[in-house]
Amino acid sequence: MRYTEQNITHLFDLIGNYPGAELQLTEHYKSIGVQKSVWPNQLWAMRRGTKSAAGYLDFLEQALAENRIPGLAMGNPAKDDKDLLQEARNRQYKIGSWTAMCHDLTSLKKLPTLANFEIRKVIGRDELKTWLNLANTELMGAERLNEGLFEFLVHSDQCSFYLGFEGNQAVATAMLFEHNGLGGICLVSTKSGFRQRGYGAQITQACLMEAKSRGLERIEIQATTLGKGVYASLGFSDEGEIPVFRINQMKS
Repeated sequence: MRYTEQNITHLFDLIGNYPGAELQLTEHYKSIGVQKSVWPNQLWAMRRGTKSAAGYLDFLEQALAENRIPGLAMGNPAKDDKDLLQEARNRQYKIGSWTAMCHDLTSLKKLPTLANFEIRKVIGRDELKTWLNLANTELMGAERLNEGLFEFLVHSDQCSFYLGFEGNQAVATAMLFEHNGLGGICLVSTKSGFRQRGYGAQITQACLMEAKSRGLERIEIQATTLGKGVYASLGFSDEGEIPVFRINQMKS
């Protein structure tokens, strides 16, 4: 398996430097939390150690009750813990999955040029606000991203933000992150009413081209069901399912 989860780890390490963020690196999990933001608040790199599945979830529920961790937990397909997932089902946790996908950047597919579609790199604050408004509407629903966090990230040389336009209207977003030859693409969105036109593929391809021009060796992503087919069409390989679950509040 080529998927390493390192793109997430390095991105969250960077976010941990933001003044409104809290990064925890413990023997049993890693977690990232950002004030006044729906993303990226989550646990990852979970390690039960000698704890039973039930004991580990009791431990997480207690930490959640004490507001020490966020409620969303992400597994790793390379470390499939069937006992933990079964215990989560027994407790009626809300369980879903993403797909781990990789691209080695050796053979990028050339996409046809789309008339009336332009991709621009986000540079100024006004462009970032447009990017955030679109990402919030299409990806986050009623909750919101922390604008200060993204102002912090847009000024990092490890992050690149892209906006796709149909005419003068912003219709697509994407973010590229890089660290030591490894990259990640996240927060890819297409405006409702403008989907099925190839815009998601185009803006993802722009990230891949930028990554290759910078000498990156591999891109890793955590794909939703909606995006999986788009990424596969661009040459990403399926590296397995990533279990994701919402920790329930501890019962009194």
